[in-house]
Amino acid sequence: GVSGVDNVDCCNLALSRIGFGTQRPISALDSTDNTEHAQACVRVFPLIFRMVMEEFAWPFARASAALALTSADAPSGWAYSYAMPADAASVLFVEYDGFVPDWLNLNDHRNRWEVMADPSASGQIICTDQVDAWAFYVKDITEVQFTNGLFFDALAWRLAGELGLGLKAEAKMYEKAVVYYNQAIETAISKAKNQRGGTIRQPAETVVAHGGGLVQRDPWNP
Repeated sequence: GVSGVDNVDCCNLALSRIGFGTQRPISALDSTDNTEHAQACVRVFPLIFRMVMEEFAWPFARASAALALTSADAPSGWAYSYAMPADAASVLFVEYDGFVPDWLNLNDHRNRWEVMADPSASGQIICTDQVDAWAFYVKDITEVQFTNGLFFDALAWRLAGELGLGLKAEAKMYEKAVVYYNQAIETAISKAKNQRGGTIRQPAETVVAHGGGLVQRDPWNP
């Protein structure tokens, strides 16, 4: 994580990037600091944080968990209905135990699945035909101390752009923030691609043989 900094520090960095932070830094993200700048940050920070989290599968936020069946019947057209993991911000893959996802390639799916509203309670469910399903997802993190430097930088630039509009900063300041945010995301994705090694290998898959029976085929040794 990013040690020694918190959400307030990120907001102050964002403010400084549009020309406000050094003169009037904020002290809190709640009602104890009722300055215009602090309350502007209070209004936009949670939403912008979530939007940046959803840009891609940040390595620090990746998680997987076995899914629990819901008590309600699966919706029409689906074999199983599972509860959404409580700490999930977004689900990327619904597969089997042992699946090795390529987190930066969302086309790496084998199973059909869909997130839907829970028909019997508040919240969401995951529908799939996969028995004993596992979800591979991005965790719902809300504190910058649990992220990394690349995320902190990107979030500060995204906040700067949003705050610049609301606080009527000079146009060139928030326009620069938008450009730098996009560059920060590109850098983070490039870095994530470099933080892995080898080749992802999936287990042998079952296919139909010419004679009609089922055989195990290893895609690495056809």
